[in-house]
Formats: sequence, structure tokens, C-alpha cells
Amino acid sequence: MKNLQKNPRAFTLIELLIVMTIMAFLSVALAVSFSGANQKAAFDDQKLQLINLIQTARSRSFSNVLSEDGRPTEYYLLIIMPTFAAVEAHYSDTESDFEVLDKFTYGSGYEASGSAAGPELMKVYYTPPNGEVCFGSSCPATSDVTPEQTITFRNKAHTLSTTITVDLYGGFADVE
Repeated sequence: MKNLQKNPRAFTLIELLIVMTIMAFLSVALAVSFSGANQKAAFDDQKLQLINLIQTARSRSFSNVLSEDGRPTEYYLLIIMPTFAAVEAHYSDTESDFEVLDKFTYGSGYEASGSAAGPELMKVYYTPPNGEVCFGSSCPATSDVTPEQTITFRNKAHTLSTTITVDLYGGFADVE
């Protein structure tokens, strides 16, 4: 018994408990840190998919691919709603002569908002073959008074958000 008490290299039970408590606190802090990083990565993925859809509408207006039955596209319409975004190809002036080319439904927990009066937060018309941009239903954009449209994309907890602006001069998506 005297040999154990004289050995200074042994740890006491209290020292072991203190080390285990410190390790527990550090592991909890690390887990919380990784959780925040995962949420940010998921948000960035959703944001990039929305931006890619905007860029798809713009690039389609420059390529002006014909429909499957050979009709030229009158205009491409980008619609951004609170829960999804879509790109449509309109083949004539009638509202019913179109097809949805791309659609992106936001993941659960994400939404878009804007200042538009109707259900659509943003409507952008891209006219082939030079990609002319307008926001009203009458293109070309000579009657448009608003040089840009802006939406806010965020998670529903409102902890992560970004502003996406599409301007009249090129139709690029500018992200803040």
C-alpha cells in the first residue's frame, strides 16, 4: 500500500474526472460547430441551384434552341415563387403555348420572398436571339421603369439569407 501512495506518476480519480469533463465540453462544442457548417453548406447548395436556374434562362435565350416540333421560341420566362423557381419556353404570344424546361423546388426549410404584388416574386423575360431582358409582359424592355428585380432567399428560421438581384442590362444574377 505504501508503494502506491509514493508513486507520483499515477492519476487520481478526481484528475481523471476533470479531464473527462473537459473532453465532453470540447466534443459538444465541436458537434455544434459542425452542425452550423452543415446548415451553411446546405443553404449554399440551394442558393447555387437557384442562381444556376437564372443563368440557364439567360443562356437559353442566346442559344434559342427550337422546340421538339421545330418551332422557334418567342421568349424564355424565369418565374421565381416562394417555394420554387422555373424556366419556361413560350412559343407564341398565347399564354397556353409553352413548356416548362427546368424547375427547381426549394428544399424543405427554404423560401424566397420579395416585394412583388402578385404570387410571382420575380418574372424575367429573356428574348432570343440576343438575350434581351425585360420584367413586364410587353417586351422589348422600352416600357420598363424598374432597372432590376430583387428577391431574398433564406432558410425559414431566418438565420441564413442572401439577396439575389437580376438587372435589366444583361439579366445576370447578382448575389449579395
